[in-house]
Amino acid sequence: MKKLILGLVAFMVAMSANAQCNFSGIKVTLNTQMRSYYKFLAEVDSDSCTEFFWMADYTFKGQKYHDTIGWNNSLMEFQLNVKGTSYLYLKVINRCEGCDTLFTFPLTQIVFAPKVDFYGVQKWGKCKDYEFAMSILDSCITPYWYVFDYSGNQIHYDSGYTMEYTFPWEGKFEVYAQWWNHCVNQDTFFGKEFDIICDSTLGLKPITPSARGMARPNPTSCEFYITNTRGVHEYMIVNPAGTIIAVGHTDPFEEVRIETCLWPNGVYYLLVEGLGRELIMIQH
Repeated sequence: MKKLILGLVAFMVAMSANAQCNFSGIKVTLNTQMRSYYKFLAEVDSDSCTEFFWMADYTFKGQKYHDTIGWNNSLMEFQLNVKGTSYLYLKVINRCEGCDTLFTFPLTQIVFAPKVDFYGVQKWGKCKDYEFAMSILDSCITPYWYVFDYSGNQIHYDSGYTMEYTFPWEGKFEVYAQWWNHCVNQDTFFGKEFDIICDSTLGLKPITPSARGMARPNPTSCEFYITNTRGVHEYMIVNPAGTIIAVGHTDPFEEVRIETCLWPNGVYYLLVEGLGRELIMIQH
C-alpha cells in the first residue's frame, strides 16, 4: 500500500464481537510520534489459537478504501496524506474459542493553514525539469516535498521552500508539499498532479510580446506590469535559481509595476493564483 502522511491520534476504543473470550491482556500503545509519522505497538499473546492483523480506512484520489495492511505484525507504521479523519484498526482473532475483538484508532489530519499552496514551473526548454516553490514562508515552518508516481509509489523526497526536480519519465505524477509547524506540532499537506509530456508541440513556446499576456512588456529590461488579471489574486515571482524574489496581490483596477533593472538577465516565472504562470525574459 502506498505510504502516505497522517495527523494526530484522537482516541482509541476496543469492541468485542463475543464476550466468551478474555482480551483484557491486549495492549496497544502509540510507540512513536514524529510530526505526522506514527508507530503503534501491539502486545498480543502469540499462540496457535491467536492471530491478529491491521486494517485501515482512508481516502486516496477521492476514493474511499478499506485495506488490510499487515498480518501478525506487533509494530505498525501508518501514514496518510489526506485531510479529515482516517481509521487504523487492530483485529485479534481467537480461532479456538471462535471470538474476536477490534481496536479502533480514529486519526485526524489537522490543517493549520487552509490557504497553503505551491507552484511548479517547467524550466525553459526542458520538458521534465521543474522548479517548485511554496507560497507560505514562516519561521515556525519546516517544509518538505514528496513525489509519487501514478501508482502511488514514493520516488523522491526533499526539504526546503523550493525544490528542483527532474521527472524520471513521461506520464502522470503527484507532488505533495508538507508544512510542518514545529511551534504547535501540526502538519498541513497539499498535493497537485503533474502530467509530463515531452511532445514539442505541447511544450513551452518561445517568449514573444503579447498584448493579452499578464506581464507587459515581455521581454523587458527595467520594468514590467502585471495586468489583465480582472480581480485580486496572489502572485509570486521566481528567479532562474528557484528563489522567490517577489510576492504580492494584483489589483483589479490598476496595473502592478515590477521594477527589474537590477535583476540579472534570464528567464523568470510569474505565477498568479487561479490564472496560471507566465515566463518573463529579462534582457538588459
